[in-house]
Amino acid sequence: MLHPGGEEWHQDPWDCYFANPNPDWGASGIPNNPYLTIDDVNGSGPEEIVYPEPLSTQEVPYRVGIDYYSSGGLFSDDFGQSTVTVSVYDVPKAIVLINNSGEGFKNVDLCLQGC
Repeated sequence: MLHPGGEEWHQDPWDCYFANPNPDWGASGIPNNPYLTIDDVNGSGPEEIVYPEPLSTQEVPYRVGIDYYSSGGLFSDDFGQSTVTVSVYDVPKAIVLINNSGEGFKNVDLCLQGC
């Protein structure tokens, strides 16, 4: 999950992903940081990022990325093609925009009270 202040995937501190599972996106003591609760490494899913109190976005959305890492290899058997489902729960006034950004990588833009 990429913060609106982030510009590139897999870059700390603005991306919540396997190498940065609990980034600091907010004020100290306030539970407004996302965290990766499930990081599936065998390929069968699911994966989960929890963001209990997301900050509102204005013109730039949060971005949820689906990265098809591998169909086999180090941690898994060959699963072949995959179907991805992105679910967003309990986010009032959310606008979800789905974009394609190259083969094997899909983006879902999530605007909170804006965009």
